[in-house]
Amino acid sequence: MKSLLYLESKGVINEQKNRTDTEHVQLVGSTGVGKSAHISLLTGTEVKVSDGAKSCTMETSMYEGKDDRCYIDTVGVEDSRKISDKKILNETQRDLMKHKVKRLKVIWIVNANSRETSTLQKQARFIKSMHAEIWKSVILIVRDPGTNLDRTSQGAREAIKEYGGSIFVAQIPVLGYTNIDWQKDVPTFVPRLS
Repeated sequence: MKSLLYLESKGVINEQKNRTDTEHVQLVGSTGVGKSAHISLLTGTEVKVSDGAKSCTMETSMYEGKDDRCYIDTVGVEDSRKISDKKILNETQRDLMKHKVKRLKVIWIVNANSRETSTLQKQARFIKSMHAEIWKSVILIVRDPGTNLDRTSQGAREAIKEYGGSIFVAQIPVLGYTNIDWQKDVPTFVPRLS
C-alpha cells in the first residue's frame, strides 16, 4: 500500500473527498525510535522500518488508519543523512499546511531518558508550534522504558513542562514499549486520543 501523499501525487485519491474533517495523528520522534513501526501497527500497512539509527523515512507520508484517522509518518529528528532538524521540522509543517491538516493529534515517541536533553527540548518546541492547545492531544510513548516508566519518561515530561506548562504534564498519557516485532499478534486496543 502506498502512502496518501504518494497516491495524491499520482491522482489515485479522489480529489472530491473532503479530508479537512479527518483526524490526523502525527508521530514525532528521533530517527530509529519506532515511528514507522507504530504507523504499520496502527494502519495495518507494511511500512519500511529502520533497523537502528539509520534513517528510513525520507519524506512525510500519510497513511489511512484502521480507525478512520490519518497517520502521519515524518522524517526523524537527528536524521542520519545529516539534514538539519530545523529543515526537517519546517518541511513537516509545510506538508501539514499543504494538505490542509486541521484536526491534529500527536504521538510523541522518545527513547528512555531521565534527563531533559536538547533533542527532547527541540521536539517539545516543535510540538508546541503546531497549535496552542496541542498538549491536550498528545500521547507520550517511551521506547525500552525498563521497569520504571516514571523515571525513564522524566526527560520528556520536563520538556513538556517547559514548552507546555506543568498543567499538561499530569494530563498526558505515558506508555512504554519494548519490542514491536509482535505486531501481527497485537490486540486491536489503541489508547484513546481524546
